[in-house]
Amino acid sequence: MSHDDPLGVHAFAMDPAAALEKLAAIEAAGVYWEDAEFSLPAPAEGRERKLRRVAGEAERTSIFPANYVKELHDVKQGEVNDCFLMVAMAALPLERIKKLFLSSELTVTGAYAVQFCHEGKWRAVVVNDQVWHTAKGKPSYCSTAKDGVLWPMLLEKAYAKFYNSYRAVEAGNLTEAWYDLTGLPSVRQRGPDTMPDSGAAPTRFQICGSVPITKNNSGWTKEGLRTKHAYVVERVVGSSPLIYRVWDPHQTAKDCMEKVKGPYRYGSAKWTAALKAAAGLDEERDPERGYFFLSQAEYENGFQSYTSAVLPDVPHEECVEVALGPGRDGGNSMHYTFRENHIFQVVWEGASADKSLPIWVTTNQAEQRGGGAAGADNAFNYKMCGCTLIQTTPEKAGAKEVKVSPAAFVAGRYQQVGAPMFVMQRTYSEMYSLNSRDHYLVVSTDDPGVHLPLHLTFQAAQPFALRRVTLMDGWEPASAVGAWAPGGGQDFVARAPQFVLQAVEGEEGDVVVHVVLRQLSSKLATPTSPREAVRTKGKHNISILAYKNHTGVPPGTDTGMRISPAKVQFANYAEVSLALSVARAELPVTLLAAAAKAEDAGNFELHVYASRRVTLEPVKTPARRASAPAGAAPGGVRRVSKAASKPGGKKGGSKPASGGAPRKTGAKPAGALGVMKGVADMYGALE
Repeated sequence: MSHDDPLGVHAFAMDPAAALEKLAAIEAAGVYWEDAEFSLPAPAEGRERKLRRVAGEAERTSIFPANYVKELHDVKQGEVNDCFLMVAMAALPLERIKKLFLSSELTVTGAYAVQFCHEGKWRAVVVNDQVWHTAKGKPSYCSTAKDGVLWPMLLEKAYAKFYNSYRAVEAGNLTEAWYDLTGLPSVRQRGPDTMPDSGAAPTRFQICGSVPITKNNSGWTKEGLRTKHAYVVERVVGSSPLIYRVWDPHQTAKDCMEKVKGPYRYGSAKWTAALKAAAGLDEERDPERGYFFLSQAEYENGFQSYTSAVLPDVPHEECVEVALGPGRDGGNSMHYTFRENHIFQVVWEGASADKSLPIWVTTNQAEQRGGGAAGADNAFNYKMCGCTLIQTTPEKAGAKEVKVSPAAFVAGRYQQVGAPMFVMQRTYSEMYSLNSRDHYLVVSTDDPGVHLPLHLTFQAAQPFALRRVTLMDGWEPASAVGAWAPGGGQDFVARAPQFVLQAVEGEEGDVVVHVVLRQLSSKLATPTSPREAVRTKGKHNISILAYKNHTGVPPGTDTGMRISPAKVQFANYAEVSLALSVARAELPVTLLAAAAKAEDAGNFELHVYASRRVTLEPVKTPARRASAPAGAAPGGVRRVSKAASKPGGKKGGSKPASGGAPRKTGAKPAGALGVMKGVADMYGALE
């Protein structure tokens, strides 16, 4: 089929009240309504198609027949590749389907108002009942075999108009269709499900996605499944092994009979009378309806995604908008930190360590569906995004709750609850179980170089409050910009740009300092602003060094006054950090922004977040001393131990330490996030 081009997301959507007003005006005219604003795509060349009303000429009063009992196979996929929508429509209870139609009575105008949930709000479109029909008089798109059942064809057309075109609703996942039709999250499963509550009268369904297309693949798996296609598991019978009754919205009787060749294929000797009754097997009608059966092994091997089509009872809801910007608050990856991501704390009455609150978080990438080129690998331009659940932990047993702050992250006083999950989907739902008030949800993209507006929907069974957390609250900032000039090499003490950190006059007591060194570019260039942050492929190996009681480190020396890190480590990250606890008597502190190689050149930012007011001033690197002290290495840095990073080696560069980003002296790396599924936090050494 040919496709019309999308005009822009939700160009035809309106408030439900406005849709009813438009419908009333159409009805008042008393003639059939020709929808001039939304035209159907032209049929593919060589295909005979006629434009007809789905209602036909028969006398009916509603798009739902009297005493109608909905079944999965009432929906049959047509020429549009929208299996994700078909399975959602099929699995949704009838009462939910009826709520989508603001009007269901048949009239001479043929107009209907249908609503969908978009970013927490219900929006509606008005459509007529004309669709393309084949030469045999059957609808070319979604259809049904039941006489008088009109809602599937109308719902698919309304969904296409909601997204401006049929092209825009090709390819998707159950989560987005389920949310659009219900405003509720779907429950994604980590793996195969035996569905223990399944039986002769299933109380829930499961949506499964078949394995993707691979090279030299005919489009079918060995289990008889279409590749990259959505199915519904209606029920599970038996005990050992289990037998899965599966429904395909696009399957034909021939496919069911010929493609599925497993032990429980049609006509298999394994089908006893008792087993047929338990499975609801009707060998005459089931193939035509799209049903077939898989063994447990076929089910586990043939599918790669599993989602329960349930309707969670989550009447309490909070919706927020966030904008993840390139290089700033986007990117929970190996290169960036939590510091500038969007962080939320969920507060509810009676929160305690032994009382949990299940909460669903649905992320929706705004204005994305239908925005890419047809046939592209990522046709809709989705980005990898998601949430990470973290929990702060007391520094000592019995201590009070730790405030979420840079220092708490650096010191490792938090833990990640489960692995971060980043998905490339327009809409994605995940359930988190919060058992105390020290749980926080961090929202970010996997790639720090992208811009992504997100809509977040938080839903729970009991009332809750959502609080945005700003890590910098209560911390005194100080910043500076600088540049590396070629020629520094491993002699970083002599050549590294230096900055003096000093407490503001009148500030007493020790100070906790969090230092961030961020690369702006990998070549010498003037940043457009002090806040510029550019992610580049050619990042340097960088590190931060701190010296107490200094207003400038003499070049070519290591005076033994270095307070951190004990082991000099370099990492080729866009950003590295260092945590310091400095006694008042140890101020001022000199900070060195070090690059490892002689040819390294480029701009950087140095940010300091302190528990007290401080100043940060650049200092001119003092002149080189005539000779290095006894025991110093040829590069001008004292050898501190075998465990320390060796500044010697090949001329013109040093070997980066294997530990990753520098960390606080004596700090245990176990508290840091570490590398997990390619996602890491820089507030501690990576392992």
